[in-house]
Amino acid sequence: MTNLSIQKNLSTVLKQIKNRADIVVSIGLLILFVIQIFLYGQTWPKWDWLLLSGTITFIIGIELARQVPIKLKLTLRRLIDRGILVATTKDLNTMYKCLCMKADNWGQKAGIITAFAILVAFLSIYGLGNIVLTLLETLGGYIAGWFLGRMSAYGTLLPIIIKHKERKEKEKNNQFSLIIEPAHTDQVCGLKPLGDFYLFQALVAVIPAVFLATWWLIIPIFPRSYADWREPYFYLLILAIIFEILVFAIPMTLFHREMEQQKQTLLIEGDQLSRQIVELRLQLIHTESETERKNLECRLTSLLERHKKIEEMPTWPIHPKSFRRFTIRNTLLLIPLISQITGNTKFWEILQKLLEGFNKG
Repeated sequence: MTNLSIQKNLSTVLKQIKNRADIVVSIGLLILFVIQIFLYGQTWPKWDWLLLSGTITFIIGIELARQVPIKLKLTLRRLIDRGILVATTKDLNTMYKCLCMKADNWGQKAGIITAFAILVAFLSIYGLGNIVLTLLETLGGYIAGWFLGRMSAYGTLLPIIIKHKERKEKEKNNQFSLIIEPAHTDQVCGLKPLGDFYLFQALVAVIPAVFLATWWLIIPIFPRSYADWREPYFYLLILAIIFEILVFAIPMTLFHREMEQQKQTLLIEGDQLSRQIVELRLQLIHTESETERKNLECRLTSLLERHKKIEEMPTWPIHPKSFRRFTIRNTLLLIPLISQITGNTKFWEILQKLLEGFNKG
């Protein structure tokens, strides 16, 4: 068997594992619960809840992550149907194929990085004493990192659109463009499907970050001792936040800049409209014909509405309320980092006393 055949077979096996990861892990989770009952009986506070909750989190995250490619293609289709992305079906397939190729590349690299981080974390705790669990967790880290890497690659959609547009312009084919429309009914210039897609990506990417931040917080007060895991989880949380930046913050920033650039062009139109508005108002003062007055008023109303839309045009492809909620939620993830960096533990001591009092009550 040639090296190429071995690589293809290995690639096929890995894809099957990734695609059926939720089934495999579900069976593993059932086995883990049986083991907990066998070792500790029904005394559930003694169970290894760090391992159990991590496995449940993994299953939920993988199931959601598997939906991302389908949502991406649907998002591109909706942008075309709205007239925001002017492109042919061939253009759509070309861009999607380009994104998928980049996603495969990024997924493999991110999988290796995440697997290595998990491996180092487990070796730092167990050494070689629990090698089976370490290897299983490392494999899970590769699968999770693979999905997160793919989603990070989807964040490069705008650069791919711009590159495709430049290639079309060189071919003297101008039937491809991204048009930001301030008058669109979705209040974000027609880009709501795009904002929804990246919000969904952020929802998936935030799952491991929330898991790590939550356990970093409750480990000091948890009945079972997990003190050794607090430091590894701090560094893994940093990696999780980096992925969240890649899958949401960076693409949002890129589209924000594009919207700002197009708004500057539209403001020229707005200035021209303002001049026409002044002229129409002057005509209204001097006109005596009722029919002409109504026509001028209709025209004036239309220009005023267009001018207002341009002036108030948003420059983020996501509704402000959704953006604020997302920002608040993710700011909470930074609390462990800030606390660790500043060395200020007073907040956690107070919270610990409150939780202890709640448990006693």
